[in-house]
Amino acid sequence: MLFILGLGNPGTKYNRTRHNLGHWFVDLLAKNNRASFKRSQNFEYSRIRHENDLVCLLKSRHFMNENGIGLKRFLHNFPDFTNQLLIVHDELSLPFGRAKLSVGKSAGGHNGVKSVLINMAPQNSIARLRVGIRTSALSTTPIVDFVLSRFSAQDCIELDALYTRLKLSISKLLKEGIQSAMKFTNTSTF
Repeated sequence: MLFILGLGNPGTKYNRTRHNLGHWFVDLLAKNNRASFKRSQNFEYSRIRHENDLVCLLKSRHFMNENGIGLKRFLHNFPDFTNQLLIVHDELSLPFGRAKLSVGKSAGGHNGVKSVLINMAPQNSIARLRVGIRTSALSTTPIVDFVLSRFSAQDCIELDALYTRLKLSISKLLKEGIQSAMKFTNTSTF
């Protein structure tokens, strides 16, 4: 089973913000599979079928900097857990509309990723789908304000197109493995 952890902050206040891109992705996967989320102490989770594969979608009930709390314990509740964890999150170093899939990278300054890496080991087995959020507005807006800003209506249209490509990345990962998925994702222009 593949576990997809979408990073973000809990609560409607943060919906459609750049920093909640991970929540946006897993929410859409659940919605498009007519699935709902259940609650545990630390996470909201949902099981879906992505094509023929079982996938567990996760959203932390903690704020971004604590997204990794309880993750290891939560995953061990699943007897078929095989260390297949994919983190989906916003990435300031990538332009809006681009995505990169990587394995074994450092947190790169992202505190949500850092929290997951601290709570899960070894780091080299964790895949990350980094989705770009950088726009020209970043040059005139403090980083904290920028990542917590909402997507525009035009951004949302572009995100819908990006979602289709990101789903293909997940399919490649499940069917062909990480190397094939990385090649597809990292060379695709979304």
